[in-house]
Amino acid sequence: MKAHVRAITIPWLAYCALFLGVAFLSGAIVHLPWDPIRYGLIGAIGAFLFVGATVYQEYVVEKRSLTDGSVGKTIFWSLMLSIGLGMVSGGTQHFVETPHYAAYLVPLGAGLSMVAFSLRNQLLASKGSVAYVAGKVAIVCILLFVVLQSVAYSIEPSSHAHADGGVHEHTSILPWGDEQEPAGGVLVQSQDIIVPVGNAVNP
Repeated sequence: MKAHVRAITIPWLAYCALFLGVAFLSGAIVHLPWDPIRYGLIGAIGAFLFVGATVYQEYVVEKRSLTDGSVGKTIFWSLMLSIGLGMVSGGTQHFVETPHYAAYLVPLGAGLSMVAFSLRNQLLASKGSVAYVAGKVAIVCILLFVVLQSVAYSIEPSSHAHADGGVHEHTSILPWGDEQEPAGGVLVQSQDIIVPVGNAVNP
């Protein structure tokens, strides 16, 4: 039984924590402006899961000492890599609902993930390589931002349904040009009337 736990259960839990952490971070980042407390908490949980899984990978699987300074750097840049990928993933998934916000998220996430990947794997051995990667990141981010912003101006933000049956509508303008959900949270639609959840709607 103990051998089964060590060989299968614990590695499986670590694997789940790794990917759930990235998923939670992705959802939290893209929804953060509409409910900072709720999605900030979800993001913190995602970061905790991801770091825990990374520590397991480095300390148990790779047999590295946690007192080694390079392990701390690996964990930190791994977390930055997951946040960057979460920005790209979340921005892409919700581009239609929040196009201008996503137009910021995707290029910033791409740049952050590229830098984090390079530093995590110690690929920048010289100042020349640092300058090369920095220039590449800047070019990629600027091109992505310009293209995505042009697309964002050509479409209208829309609502999106969630698993609870609610429909997220947008009513107030955020600083980057998208619309923000009202403080009442999830909205539901009944007979073409949009009302906050909890309010009665008479047919």
